[in-house]
Amino acid sequence: MTANEALLKALIEHAEKLEDLTQDEYETILVLLEAAHAEALGQISTLWREKDIGEIATRVNMTYSEVTNKIKAAMDKSLPRLADNEVTQIQAMLEEIIPGVAIKGAMVEWQKIAERPAAAGSTLAQLVDALGVNNMTDVVETTKRAIEQGKTLEALVLELRGRAVRRAKWVGGKYVAGKYTGGIMTVDTRQAEALARTAVMHVSNTARDIFWQANEDIIKGYMRVETLDERTCIECGLEDGRIYGVNEPKPFLPVHINCRAYYCPLFKSFRELGIDADELPETTRASMNGQVPKYTTWKDMLESASPKEQAEILGPTRAKLYQQGMPVESFVKDGKLLTLKELK
Repeated sequence: MTANEALLKALIEHAEKLEDLTQDEYETILVLLEAAHAEALGQISTLWREKDIGEIATRVNMTYSEVTNKIKAAMDKSLPRLADNEVTQIQAMLEEIIPGVAIKGAMVEWQKIAERPAAAGSTLAQLVDALGVNNMTDVVETTKRAIEQGKTLEALVLELRGRAVRRAKWVGGKYVAGKYTGGIMTVDTRQAEALARTAVMHVSNTARDIFWQANEDIIKGYMRVETLDERTCIECGLEDGRIYGVNEPKPFLPVHINCRAYYCPLFKSFRELGIDADELPETTRASMNGQVPKYTTWKDMLESASPKEQAEILGPTRAKLYQQGMPVESFVKDGKLLTLKELK
């Protein structure tokens, strides 16, 4: 196995560990958000008799403003540790894969990570603010409509919270989220998982970028890597395996909310490093040959998938077009997914 193949394999395995960290962040956010939902419902119930939407809006706004500050504070404790751990773990990974090659350490400044756009041009703080605003707006607008339509408080609570399948509880010191069907708050709570994943991928990618840049004397380029499952969007899937030169501009990752992409560096060969490979043992010589590692890309996965799996990945209409011979590249133009209407 070459060094580039070994690094790609190690990073793919490491990505699975990041999913565990995503779950930890999600649970932290969820505990706070569920408490805010409960507080908002209590405020609405208390003020329902007067039907004063202005006062309800003020109270609900304060509740979700407070929870955004709590989420930011929680992230400010956990995410800097993630950034430091990423650098430490990636450095150890490289020292094991290419022993004898000088690897430089890197200092990660949390403030720079916090100020860098996390996804879609927004910083982490802005994404957290958006979560709070979305929840507040949905709750207030739904309450306002309920008052205008003369609904009962019970009907409003059902519309906001949905039906409880399982109440939230703590089991052995671990929070078990409640499960609800329907409800505005249920939909908004799903945004918490997207925020958690985006936060973890943003911090991980940025910390790695800092580390890679410190070691670009041994790096010739970068390969973009996507997660191979049906959740990867078509736009990102088509970028899987794309190669960038070490000085070539490339998109910041994550590209969008919930994006799980990352870059895998491509090491230079020994000759490119100015080392006489002929004097090295054959196994060592082969380990840093500078070649791009071969692996199954998103397009490869799509091509080998069953018709049912293709429908899950592309959606039924696009899958049918793909199966009829339309290239998957035709579904995207200028980096944006074309609508079904535009495809016809």
